[in-house]
Amino acid sequence: MVYSIGDIVVVTVYRDFRVGKIVSKNKFRNSNAYDVKLEDGRLIENCSLNKEIANGFLINKRLTQIFNEKQSESKEDSIG
Repeated sequence: MVYSIGDIVVVTVYRDFRVGKIVSKNKFRNSNAYDVKLEDGRLIENCSLNKEIANGFLINKRLTQIFNEKQSESKEDSIG
């Protein structure tokens, strides 16, 4: 999965899940690393889907997908 700047993701931070927005994207060891600004204002550097380069902060692909689906459903419900 490849994310773009501005995408909303769910990140594992010390066994907790936090929601954040991708603010920059870097190529690192044949993979992508992202800088994510969390909802509480903290900036987490080098988040990734790859455990080897993630510095302990992983993007949870499945939870991100579910979260974004629920967000789009709630927007559709509020429209009509």
